[in-house]
Amino acid sequence: MPEPFVDVIVWCFLSGFLLLIANVLAQHAPQNTVLWWTILFLTLVPFITLPVVFTQVMSIPEVLLLGEFQSAFTQVGTVFPTGDNGALYTSRAMIILVLAYLFVFTLKLTRFCKQYCALCRLCQSATETQRLGFKVYQLPLNCSPFVSGLLRPRIYVPQQFFDFPQTEQQVLLCHELSHIQNRDHISVLVWRLITIVCWFNPFIRKMEKGFVKAMEYRCDLNTIKSHNISPVQYARALLNGFKLASTPSANVVSCFTAGQFDARDNKRRLQLILQPQKSMGALLLSAIIAALFTSLTWANTLFDESIVQETDGEIRWTYPLADLNVTSPYGHVSRLRNYRKHGGVDFGVPEGTPVTPVAEGVVTIADNSTLSSKYGNVILVEHSNGYQSLYAHLNEIRVKPGMKVYKGQTIGSVGATGMATGPHLHLEILNNERRIDLLTVLD
Repeated sequence: MPEPFVDVIVWCFLSGFLLLIANVLAQHAPQNTVLWWTILFLTLVPFITLPVVFTQVMSIPEVLLLGEFQSAFTQVGTVFPTGDNGALYTSRAMIILVLAYLFVFTLKLTRFCKQYCALCRLCQSATETQRLGFKVYQLPLNCSPFVSGLLRPRIYVPQQFFDFPQTEQQVLLCHELSHIQNRDHISVLVWRLITIVCWFNPFIRKMEKGFVKAMEYRCDLNTIKSHNISPVQYARALLNGFKLASTPSANVVSCFTAGQFDARDNKRRLQLILQPQKSMGALLLSAIIAALFTSLTWANTLFDESIVQETDGEIRWTYPLADLNVTSPYGHVSRLRNYRKHGGVDFGVPEGTPVTPVAEGVVTIADNSTLSSKYGNVILVEHSNGYQSLYAHLNEIRVKPGMKVYKGQTIGSVGATGMATGPHLHLEILNNERRIDLLTVLD
């Protein structure tokens, strides 16, 4: 199974766990929208690996990407490729996964664009009018009042809006004005785009719905407090709004608010209006800080010291094997390489012999697909001062990209993967993206 696929599964489980935490906290602070933004951020923190990926891409020497293969072969037996099937499978699986993601993403994005265009056409059909000191736009159909327009937000009201008592009209208009002041119309679109990008994670969609609920709860309480409205009067006006939201024509609007609230959600909303809960901001803040600390600690464990610290000090080098049986030195010319100089050193040792890094560093490649398949299972380690070391034909890889490795730590074992006639370690040392003689750095 491709490693990115496993990461996605782990991320989905993490999202579900954080969603449970958010639902518990939301019981004590239902109107807190910051909670949902924070939970979303905590969901993404452990898997924001862009610095690591950037380091990996930038640190692969061009001479390795050109496909030049610098290993030597013992002129005994037949050269045979091993490990290519795994690389081919991984590559094809990744291509299929990426294409599947892009296909569904395109479908969902297209649907979103169609819905947004339908909403824009609906807004264009509205008639501008002045009511109770507000400039509003009356629609030719019935739906809940809403706000639309990124740069110039406007309040749109349903066809029957002016049949309501003036007090209820004022309540609903103040409610929409509160949405504008909090830029909720922008937040709703941002959340919807996030759910489209993360369509494969069902918990993100649930977080979006949790945010929309909190947004409405907050708007209700702020409107009542700011405009000194009676909770009973506000609840009565809201009930009329619920009736309009249940009409079939309201679907064009409701698709941008994570779907219509069900009866239980509406009941909960009315309860909070008539019997507001006491704020538990201190408890919520403490819980968020604790969750943030836990998430960041885990992220630090996953990617601890993922970028090599450049220092001016001398690197302490060591040999990668206990047995130094050199079968092909650096610069050796062979017919098997079309008489090109050998760019590394080959050590002939038994299969399974532990391999250790020549110096401390960070792993940037640990697979059999990034570089030429002739390398087989290969590890590339980034050291300080522009140095890198490459270990090819490994039987086993025990590290992952982004991991810090130390001298004496086993990073893999000797094998015969890739194009090789027998088990051996092919070691290359590079400095500033140029292959150099191993003996220039090792005594």
